[in-house]
Amino acid sequence: LEDLLAGDLLKPEAREDVSGLVHQTFRLATIIDDLLLLSRMDAGRLQIHFSPVDLAPMLGAMLDDLSAAPDAFGLGVEADVAPALWITGEKVYVSLILQNLLENSRKYNRPGGRIRIRARGEGEWAVVSIGNTGIPVPPSSVEHIFERFHRGGVGENVPGHGIGLNLARDLARLHGGSLVLLGSGADWTEFELRLRLAPGDAEPARSP
Repeated sequence: LEDLLAGDLLKPEAREDVSGLVHQTFRLATIIDDLLLLSRMDAGRLQIHFSPVDLAPMLGAMLDDLSAAPDAFGLGVEADVAPALWITGEKVYVSLILQNLLENSRKYNRPGGRIRIRARGEGEWAVVSIGNTGIPVPPSSVEHIFERFHRGGVGENVPGHGIGLNLARDLARLHGGSLVLLGSGADWTEFELRLRLAPGDAEPARSP
């Protein structure tokens, strides 16, 4: 499909159709990867290789991507992130947790809405809270929000498969942390992620 798009044989209307197929293929690949990851966790075969990870530049890069992405809602983004926030974890999985939370804050928002990200140290924990405006989670769905394949009434018209929050919570738990819904109501929904701070000065030594 990508080779077809790179060539000059397609008519404009066909090019648009092929482009849509490429997009759907990437979506399917992402879903398959998530399902395989869930399967590995269910089987107890996912091992976390702990090392120091700084959340600050990771969140900064994600916020840059969020600002650069086409946004039909015209969302405002507020960020209050500590300049260095070292945790112990596996970078690829920590990134996946944060990406799922940020993507939800965008998808379930409203036109002209806001996203707010805060990240700080609190005792032995790195605490990341991500909140967004939009229709609140129905009370009947709150206790099921982290269940696999569950999609409450708020998400009926939003693309998705009910995997992201379940995956993010389970990965947080594998890191010895937690992911909870702080609250949802009055045009505001907020999640809180806690991951254990790295002991002492976690920044890896640099070569002279």
